[in-house]
Amino acid sequence: MATASMMIADPSKLHTGAQDTSICLGELETYLRTLAASQSGLQSAVQSPATGAAIQHSLSDAGTAGTKLANTLNDIVNALRTAGVKIDDQDLQGASKVYAAGGGDGKVDTNF
Repeated sequence: MATASMMIADPSKLHTGAQDTSICLGELETYLRTLAASQSGLQSAVQSPATGAAIQHSLSDAGTAGTKLANTLNDIVNALRTAGVKIDDQDLQGASKVYAAGGGDGKVDTNF
């Protein structure tokens, strides 16, 4: 089994992971807006004040939990994007050192 120090991250996979997570975040935000829009309608449709308040409380709690999840997903997306950029930069720096040690000028051609 590989240890954490032996793990190699592929920037393209990090980017894809960030995109996929971002799509899920967008879907979650759509559901949260739909939940908020239906909340007052549900409360007013219920005849019992106690039941209406319970519905309001439950939907409010669900909205709060959903917003917390959305913030966490946003943090994940940002971390994946940042990691992908850092890995690309570290790869270029490492390649530069290899080329310099091999007698080259240490410059990496990124135009391919």
